[in-house]
Amino acid sequence: MNENTLTYTGAIGQHNFNALLGFTQQENKNEVFRAGAQNFVTDDLLFNSLQSGSTITRPSSDTYNWVLHSYLARVNYNYANKYYASASIRRDGSSRFGADNKWGNFPSLAFSWRVANESFLSKLFPASVILRYGPVSVPQEIRRSVNTSHFQPCIV
Repeated sequence: MNENTLTYTGAIGQHNFNALLGFTQQENKNEVFRAGAQNFVTDDLLFNSLQSGSTITRPSSDTYNWVLHSYLARVNYNYANKYYASASIRRDGSSRFGADNKWGNFPSLAFSWRVANESFLSKLFPASVILRYGPVSVPQEIRRSVNTSHFQPCIV
């Protein structure tokens, strides 16, 4: 695994922001050998003495590997610690994707309002209201299913 990121943080008055740019790379190579036996006279030896089994199972071997390259960017902004916005994009290239579609884009937007920091609402709502848009998460290993629930209001 190789991860490289560059982060910048700044503020102008009550405007606060930070940005992140990055590139990550993962690679996994595996070689597998399988051998086995069944119907042992005793359970004391098992895989330490395969020849002791009366039925030898067919041996097999395999090799597999996968590669994942990702470019990512994120910008977070808040005004007066009350209003928040975040935007991110991740572009993944994976050997696990289909032959004609090796790259995928995964954008995300999030907005929130910290109601508790508003003097006129802090007693009614001692929490934050958040509205998000975009995939909630993209698993690191790019599994077959991706949660693509879109508008998700929640109270934090």
